[in-house]
Amino acid sequence: MHRILVLLSACALAAIVYGVPPVGSLAAPEVEALTAWLAHMLFAGLALAAWRTSPAAASQAVVPDSGWPSLRSMAVAAPAVVVLQVALGAAYRHKVMGAIPHVVWAFIAAIVVMMVAVSVMTDAQALAGMKRTCVWLLSLIGIQVVLGVAALVARMMGAEAGLAIRAALMTHAGTGALVLALTVVLSAQILRHVEQAPETGSSRHELASPGHHS
Repeated sequence: MHRILVLLSACALAAIVYGVPPVGSLAAPEVEALTAWLAHMLFAGLALAAWRTSPAAASQAVVPDSGWPSLRSMAVAAPAVVVLQVALGAAYRHKVMGAIPHVVWAFIAAIVVMMVAVSVMTDAQALAGMKRTCVWLLSLIGIQVVLGVAALVARMMGAEAGLAIRAALMTHAGTGALVLALTVVLSAQILRHVEQAPETGSSRHELASPGHHS
């Protein structure tokens, strides 16, 4: 099953990189943007399923979550932020809206995802598999920013037809899909292995004391 899911994930990613659906191929730009967004969701779901059926997901190790904001709360927020960024990218690519929402939200999404990844990387108790996911995720975010700038400049200059620019645009879409998938997998790893650290005895005593103020 794991190999089948990996193969299906690769097929979904190839369709995204190829640019399915092509701009102007469907009845309305809104339909094209929605279809492109759904393709990213399908790929992320397949990637998550592939991870869940892999040997790496069999570990039952538990990591305490004592920081603020908590890793678990960031793990819930990060995928939602990236999903919205993918939607804005699809809308811009299919000419449903302008570039400004996509560009502005890209910085917000990058900051949120990097916060999660850096928090995991700097946690001495985090699992090696979680840290490997973070390394890939941070690397892809850097590549995605560069490709995003190149794609934006190409569209503003009307130079989308060139072979190099076309390759950059296709790679930008594929890298965005990978960032979404890795964010979803990292969040699943966090929610599976990270648990809220129990309060210490002294903390409980302080909270119970009548004179304690927050």
